[in-house]
Amino acid sequence: MLLATAIGSPAFAQGGEAMQMQDHGGMSMPPARDRSATPKTSEKPIPKYAEVDPGKPQEDVGGMDMDDNEPFFQFLGDRMEYRTDGNQPTYLWDVDSWYGTDYDKLFVESEGQVATDGRTKDANVEVYWNHTFATFWDTQLGLKHDFKPNDGRTFLAAGVQGLAPYIFKADATAYLSEDGDASAKLEVERTFLLTQRLQVIPRLETNLALQDAPRYNTGSGINDVELELRVSYQITRKFAPYVGVNWRRDLGETASMKRADRNDINSTYFSTGLRVWF
Repeated sequence: MLLATAIGSPAFAQGGEAMQMQDHGGMSMPPARDRSATPKTSEKPIPKYAEVDPGKPQEDVGGMDMDDNEPFFQFLGDRMEYRTDGNQPTYLWDVDSWYGTDYDKLFVESEGQVATDGRTKDANVEVYWNHTFATFWDTQLGLKHDFKPNDGRTFLAAGVQGLAPYIFKADATAYLSEDGDASAKLEVERTFLLTQRLQVIPRLETNLALQDAPRYNTGSGINDVELELRVSYQITRKFAPYVGVNWRRDLGETASMKRADRNDINSTYFSTGLRVWF
């Protein structure tokens, strides 16, 4: 009732008329924005770097060379071990080193055995020029020289090495001796991690020849097969002692020639050694 009385009073009525009669002409309202209009851009757009001067290489501002352009040196003693078959112990080495870039390098490797009394059983040195032709694969071209007691041979060598599927390290090389004898070697190895430091490393090696070479007790066909298993523990990434077992057998014509000379065609060795690199 009080609200109705107030609305009906003359004062309220006069106030309402005053509100209706208020002049809004002095107030300036901004114009409504046309949403269909295209927004303005800067008069000089920022160019894309590749379009500053089409067809012209961008300026070389310098900087560090990528690692694959820098030459490096590495030495790897893959197998440096003492081994025995229960009768005649020997020292074996299988080492390599290289100098060059990721694409081209000079590669030197050596493998051999000497008896504990210092007599050389067999040894060789191979020198290659390595060139990368695919991811993880290199071609090799060079020379190999065999050092044998009272006898030695030099070979022209060519091959490939790299990582095959399932991370198998593969090395296949063909040889042509100074006497014209052709032969080849295949070596396959894989590392299995039991822990971050404990590893099991199986290895397979086989040799073959295209013709008989009686002077060297080598027959045509597959000459031998060698299987090896090593258990290695990495004290550091560059230093890993290991123990292993190695089984080797001569095959085919080579086995027949060695039997005729009363030589063993089957052998088993136990080994302990080190793998190091720097």
